[in-house]
Amino acid sequence: GTPTFLNRHTFFQMMTPALIIDATTPAALAVARDVVQVFNVINVVTHPRSTQSVVMPIAQAGSSVLIPPLSPAGAGLRYVTLHFRDGSGNPVGGTALIVPLVAGTDYVINERRDNSGVFYSTSPYFSLAVTDTRGSQMTLLLSNSALGVLYANTLQVRGRMITAYDPVTQTSQDSASISAYQKRGWTHDLPLSADVDFAQALAVYLLDRYSQPFTRVDAVTLHNEATVGGASVFAVKLFDQLQVSDPQTGVVNMRLWVIGCRVQITPDGFSITFCTERSDDRLYWLLGTTALGGSSRLAV
Repeated sequence: GTPTFLNRHTFFQMMTPALIIDATTPAALAVARDVVQVFNVINVVTHPRSTQSVVMPIAQAGSSVLIPPLSPAGAGLRYVTLHFRDGSGNPVGGTALIVPLVAGTDYVINERRDNSGVFYSTSPYFSLAVTDTRGSQMTLLLSNSALGVLYANTLQVRGRMITAYDPVTQTSQDSASISAYQKRGWTHDLPLSADVDFAQALAVYLLDRYSQPFTRVDAVTLHNEATVGGASVFAVKLFDQLQVSDPQTGVVNMRLWVIGCRVQITPDGFSITFCTERSDDRLYWLLGTTALGGSSRLAV
């Protein structure tokens, strides 16, 4: 298939439904209404980050690194990946990295492990290149064109350290729902988010969505129906919307996201089942639009 990426605003929009299913459509619905999806204590966890204001070593080789000598195959090569750590050895991120590395400061190259021989830090027989940089590590390529082995006796990466300690949990709860259905908690972890205000808005939103029981349609099945209202059932894609009405269960114009699809083909025909999840049944005001400016927020 084709990878498709949707941002979070997509799921708060009223899209044109791919199929409209009503009482005239020969469709089978899997409908449920229970307390399983009632949540009245919502915890949203964020991970605030702290960025150091000074440039400092954030990754170091703990011992000398041997670099093999020149050989008939060419220069001796050594790949080394340095992982960013704080003073206690905890993983951290890094920004404002000093690249290229500075000879004599970030690396010291010598022909002896005890650093007492001839220095090659600025020699044309030695070179150092950064081959890969990620949020928490850097990979270096050390190249030796000398006839003997060399040692990197100092090897480090400098930058501004980014730490993420002491997660913050924002909690919203509904006392009326707790009284009716007892405490039913849901913890939603946002490992990449540091915005506690967004976490609070998300907690309020989730509480609004799940504090009371609701009728849900888990699947829609069509048998030997290639089109519905002139639209092909085989043209429906993941995360398209369906609009469903069913007088038997009281569902009226319910919008559903298509989150899966199963097709069964037999000698007497075919069946197609759309696995569904309810979309928002009310409109929300999204801040952060081009007209309003500012940061994106979700208002309930």
